[in-house]
Amino acid sequence: MEMQDAHEFIILLLSWLHDDLNAVTTTGELPPRPPAEGLPNIKAGEAAWCDFQRYNSSIVTQLFHGLHKSTLLCTGCGSESVTFETFSLLSLPLAIGKSNLTQCLDEYVRGDLITDWTCPKCQCRCDVHKKLDLWWLPPIVILHLKRFSFAGGTARKNHAQVTFPLRDLDLSRLAVGSHPNTYRLVYDLYGVVEHHGSQDSGHYTAYSFNHPADSWFFMDDSKVRECSAASVRDATAYLLCYRARERHAPEGVFTGDDGAKSTAPAHGEWRTALVGSSTIRAPPPSRWRGGTASSAATRFDSAATRTADLGHGGG
Repeated sequence: MEMQDAHEFIILLLSWLHDDLNAVTTTGELPPRPPAEGLPNIKAGEAAWCDFQRYNSSIVTQLFHGLHKSTLLCTGCGSESVTFETFSLLSLPLAIGKSNLTQCLDEYVRGDLITDWTCPKCQCRCDVHKKLDLWWLPPIVILHLKRFSFAGGTARKNHAQVTFPLRDLDLSRLAVGSHPNTYRLVYDLYGVVEHHGSQDSGHYTAYSFNHPADSWFFMDDSKVRECSAASVRDATAYLLCYRARERHAPEGVFTGDDGAKSTAPAHGEWRTALVGSSTIRAPPPSRWRGGTASSAATRFDSAATRTADLGHGGG
């Protein structure tokens, strides 16, 4: 049986749900936005998000999609090239030895070295450092720990243990697109996917937090049992799913890291108080096909039901 990757599956699942629930009926593809030169970062970020929303507006994008800021610094002329990109999950680099989630996140935003890059301003060809910033973070953040690597045609799995918090993951220090005083991005863990085995074969299990029961549950194919929080902490995580404990409507004045201010909302018309509570408040009715937020929620539930059983693929 062909091995199925949970990371690839969740990307595909979110894509399917978004396609089914997308309020925008116009199809097309936007050309890549050029580097945000001459614009304050906060304005350039908003422009990139508005471009994305021209063809993408669903409860999936509202819940799972955030925005990256990528900065390249030319060593020749000193100019910065800034671009913005959306994301639905974050793939974090993994150290060889034991580490914690904060270290993985710090390594992620530290960026990579890019070789033989041509500066659009001075046309100098040089090696540059690509710095990543998390510009806007969504209400639900999925973290993928990159346990599998490929070198010389050989795949390897990193079995290193990564410690992670079950509560109070504060990401406000990493979200540079809005002033920390606007709202604190504090996240609680609600799901863990674990891969057992090697790079060639294996099996997936999962942990899920049930709010009404205030308990964690362990799932292994059709087997489900209640488990302790300690067993969740001991998991060799492959995917971590966090949700914001509080998410205030981001409609006030936002201050970017360059000091510019804006009154535009960071995530369209999103409204929520407690993400993951029994009620998820959707965007206003005018934004949905069919005219009502309730019909959109019905379609979301229907799509989730149709695809739920796909999560038990081989692995």
